[in-house]
Amino acid sequence: MKTTTLLFICLLLTVGGQAQEAEKRPVWKVELAGALNNYSAWEVEPTITYLPIPYAGITMGFLFCNTIEDESYSGVSKDQRWRWSSDDDSPLCHHFALRPAIQLATPALKLGKDKDMGLSFIVSPGLTIPLSVNQRLNISYYPNVSGIWSSQRFDQVKNRGGRAIFYHIKGMFTLDLGEQYTLSAGYTFSDFDMYSGGRNMVVEGKKLTMPAFRFMHSFFVSLGYRF
Repeated sequence: MKTTTLLFICLLLTVGGQAQEAEKRPVWKVELAGALNNYSAWEVEPTITYLPIPYAGITMGFLFCNTIEDESYSGVSKDQRWRWSSDDDSPLCHHFALRPAIQLATPALKLGKDKDMGLSFIVSPGLTIPLSVNQRLNISYYPNVSGIWSSQRFDQVKNRGGRAIFYHIKGMFTLDLGEQYTLSAGYTFSDFDMYSGGRNMVVEGKKLTMPAFRFMHSFFVSLGYRF
């Protein structure tokens, strides 16, 4: 009886110790990524990831992107009496998007003299959801006469038929710097059309032209913190 009781106590201590170790394992990760893509645009994306098990989790990102150079739109009215131009230089691209995804990681390859660093590969497929599906363009009209630049008419045009959901897949190499900090570099492949929200916009009977690619390719680096 004493032997059985002693074994039971040892088992409880062992299970309790393992549970405490499991509780100490970081299950949350926040990251901040910066990227450049083939639309000549830059991206900033903070993300938060929940990892209930060491090699799999769910991620939510908030993407902010913009073109490196300003863009403006202008033309002449159908009757040739007016010149028109957009009121600002903001491109008709999506600036904000949500990015829910899943995250799958390989076991870390231990590096360093003290084996306190680890290198792993992470793949993260998910969705890109623009927060504004269709863009609006404010335009000003000027008499089509040389030397007159005072606007006399104003109008607003809204896009129709913008796409609401895109897919993406990220692949990255992640270097664990101790238990908490990470440094990553990777690539994102997506069918995300940055100009989907303005792609069908028509002003004075003509569709506006803007950059178009079949796929978006982004290269990024990120810093992360586990807790």
